[in-house]
Amino acid sequence: MLLTEHEETGWTADRYLAYQSACRRASTSDVGLVPGLECNQDGFHVLCYGLRELPRRPSTATELAVAVHQQGCILCLAHPGKYHWTIDAGLLGTVDAVEIWNSKWIYDGALGPHPASVRLAAGKRVMVGQDVHKPKHLSSLFLDTQTDDVLADLRNGQYAFAFGPRRWTPQQLRCRTLTATAQRCRTTLMRTALTGRRLLRQIAG
Repeated sequence: MLLTEHEETGWTADRYLAYQSACRRASTSDVGLVPGLECNQDGFHVLCYGLRELPRRPSTATELAVAVHQQGCILCLAHPGKYHWTIDAGLLGTVDAVEIWNSKWIYDGALGPHPASVRLAAGKRVMVGQDVHKPKHLSSLFLDTQTDDVLADLRNGQYAFAFGPRRWTPQQLRCRTLTATAQRCRTTLMRTALTGRRLLRQIAG
């Protein structure tokens, strides 16, 4: 299980060591917890999978990428739909992967990748995530690696995706055309609903 705790909660080198120790103690022969961070870089969230030590922060996007890569880890842009797929070109150039499917209901839900996220991932690895802040956010979306060395398989591109009984290679996931159409409609409906919800709250307040 790849964990990426939010950077905004405040981290020191000692706290990160304690986090790593907690992951080791909680891991079992069936489930391994891999510690990492979700960094807030220039207003965008980037996932640092499997960090062995806390990188120096604050830093530029390039400095963060260098620190992450020196540890043999991967840097991934999280939930690009949150930013309406308008991502700083400099930041996009530093990440190795793009999370093209986030199963949290407010992002992509159960449908699959949004075509705009797939376009952002051109020339990069594609990733998926669950964005679990509460138990209700858990879904059956996951990465399926070829070995128990998850980080090595991610670096080498030796993984597939699964959602319940369904399974796709990275290339197959990029090419789900029916999903693309459904996601465009869903995005319009979601934004309309959320705008209406905010207006109702303002009126009620």
